[in-house]
Amino acid sequence: ASILIKPVTISRYHKTVIAGTVNDKTVKDVVLMKGPNLDTVIKIPVINGSFLAEVSEPLPVGQYFFRAGQLRGNIFMGDKDSTFIEVVINEENERSKITGTRMPENSFFENYYSGAFDYLKGSAYSFSPNEYAKELLNTWNDEIKNLNNFKTNDQVRPSDDFLVIQKKLLAIRIIGLADY
Repeated sequence: ASILIKPVTISRYHKTVIAGTVNDKTVKDVVLMKGPNLDTVIKIPVINGSFLAEVSEPLPVGQYFFRAGQLRGNIFMGDKDSTFIEVVINEENERSKITGTRMPENSFFENYYSGAFDYLKGSAYSFSPNEYAKELLNTWNDEIKNLNNFKTNDQVRPSDDFLVIQKKLLAIRIIGLADY
């Protein structure tokens, strides 16, 4: 007998919270920033290796950046998300693990990369216009399929707002090919 597990999405939280742990006692705060200018959204003090804050202002969904000591990282989040960041800094390396309501979205960034558009950009001159258009359409369809089918090992898929944003960013990558 086999078990069919249906992918699920994680529901939003009732408020916007960012929390976590830092193993390095020299880290005094964690800063959440929004690009492209890295404007500070919130600066959270680290007390006894932990940090916790509620973001009271609406937080538009999107890519943010965080800094904990010398560690810099990306994080996808938005309003009504609960995010937990485990920061590990040691002599060998620095890393972070992100969980919470946007765990599948952040997992996507950690685990999925396609060089398909890089290939198209680098090989544009080796195709006829019709062949290139066909390659471009095939790549678009493959990327959309991969995005729609992405799920974590626990069968959790990204939320719809994330999928919409990623599809728009794919379209921008295609437009960027025209500039090459």
